[in-house]
Amino acid sequence: MTLRWFLQKNLFRPLLQLIICVLTASTSAWALRSPQSEIRVHLFGQPCTLQGPVNNVTLKQIHSVSPEQLYPLREAQLKDGSTKKVLQKVRTTESASFPPFLERYRERLVKRLEAQASFIEGLEKFSAQKKTPHLIELARRYALPKKLKELEAQLQLTTDVETAFDQFSDAIEPDPEEEFHRGIQRMSIQYVCSFDEMTGPGSED
Repeated sequence: MTLRWFLQKNLFRPLLQLIICVLTASTSAWALRSPQSEIRVHLFGQPCTLQGPVNNVTLKQIHSVSPEQLYPLREAQLKDGSTKKVLQKVRTTESASFPPFLERYRERLVKRLEAQASFIEGLEKFSAQKKTPHLIELARRYALPKKLKELEAQLQLTTDVETAFDQFSDAIEPDPEEEFHRGIQRMSIQYVCSFDEMTGPGSED
């Protein structure tokens, strides 16, 4: 009996259906066995949980590289060197702490922080000399092409350090926060927050 005979007799169809059923059942069983874990965290001061089909160690790693945990506060960026500190932390964090779905987030975060750290150094020179050529040079190096012309015009007239920093930050690589949340969604991981919950023992910062 040949393969052609089986096909002609239509005897392969039941066997194929059986194989599909077995594969489907195996996939469903794997999904059921996949661990669903959660850890308690704070997100922008709000008590939340981070949940997903991974172990607690992985959840803690993901939360530790989240925008809320990594990114310096706006009011601190120009005062205490926090941007450089965060940039160094992201550069030196083990790649295992950034799951594959978050690698794009990491790349964009490094790019934005590098630009901001360089511009902050330029602002220190500007504060001392009140001259903008160095700021214009940094704008040409880091600004998105479609925003460069407008940024150059703004910096030519700038007299305020904070305003210049905000203008520069709006013209460079965008904040990658959405990239982070898209990444964890692909891993079926999510933050769940409730305004009724109160923080208690065992919460993770």
